[in-house]
Amino acid sequence: MADLAVVGDTVAIFGNEARGLSTAQLSAGITLVNIPMPGDAESLNLSAAASIVMYHLANMQAS
Repeated sequence: MADLAVVGDTVAIFGNEARGLSTAQLSAGITLVNIPMPGDAESLNLSAAASIVMYHLANMQAS
């Protein structure tokens, strides 16, 4: 996410924890972001991931 560039209005879409995003959503020209996780963790729950992304976007807008 460190190199994510946000221009204009932004919408964050979060997929279901089990199934992720639909094929239609993935083919809509979106930018996928990855939250790096050290250690053996395979994933974050949806609310934790959404919180991290929203915090990052808010900091980008404040800059």
